[in-house]
Amino acid sequence: MKVQFWGTRGSYPVSGKNFTHFGGNTSCVSIHTPRYVFIFDAGTGIIPLGEALKRQSSRDLVLCLSHCHLDHIIGLPFFAPVNDPNTKLDIISCINPQYEGIQRLLSNVFSPPFFPLPWVERRAHITYDNNLALVQRLFDNDKLALSMVNLDHPGGSCGYRLTYNKKSICYITDTGHTPGKVDADLLEFVREADLMIYDATFTNSEFAKHQDWGHSTAAMGVKIAKLAQVKKLALFHHSPASKDAKLHKIEQAAKTKFAGSFCAYDGMKLKV
Repeated sequence: MKVQFWGTRGSYPVSGKNFTHFGGNTSCVSIHTPRYVFIFDAGTGIIPLGEALKRQSSRDLVLCLSHCHLDHIIGLPFFAPVNDPNTKLDIISCINPQYEGIQRLLSNVFSPPFFPLPWVERRAHITYDNNLALVQRLFDNDKLALSMVNLDHPGGSCGYRLTYNKKSICYITDTGHTPGKVDADLLEFVREADLMIYDATFTNSEFAKHQDWGHSTAAMGVKIAKLAQVKKLALFHHSPASKDAKLHKIEQAAKTKFAGSFCAYDGMKLKV
């Protein structure tokens, strides 16, 4: 599987000389398999992904939304494939049923008066999968398995595990934790993953002041990775207040405790 990070920030996009290495787009990661492109979240990072997909042969697209806070969906109406009638896009979401499904939610957000064009005018062939029960989804004649887990975030959030050819990648963002404790369900969910992408918004001192914000730390990511015997840890969902210099320090500190850890940056490519 080929992995590319298109947006690694949380909350809102940033720019400027202090953000040139790690980048400033909000959450979006693509995982490419021979038939499918799986896309995790649709922050502003999905916009350059869309431009890249225009230059490639067509594939089936699966968009997996962790949740629907604006920083994770704001790029979707600017994602070129949604306006291409040849695109097949399956949107999977585990959002709270009070929002009446992901199609209704997107139509409410990306239609007048908040957006100039109604969402229903998108030309792609879009299907909507409201997987409230977190049932595993199988693709490509059962060669690909997509599993889900509930995360600790205001309003709810969902983590994903994609398994293909005996390799697994976990996307675990917008989740908090209880100080001194590791979520047993999450630990089992990510066990022995080849790559875990993990929410590292706060430092330990910052987390102490924001324990109810639904975000975690690099230190907790390292702890989970070691306990679950994860092979590589990508620290992700960087705070928009964290400049390059700070993220380099966070990365160095994480590496001293778990050599397979690193801070993801916009444009980073990996092969799993």
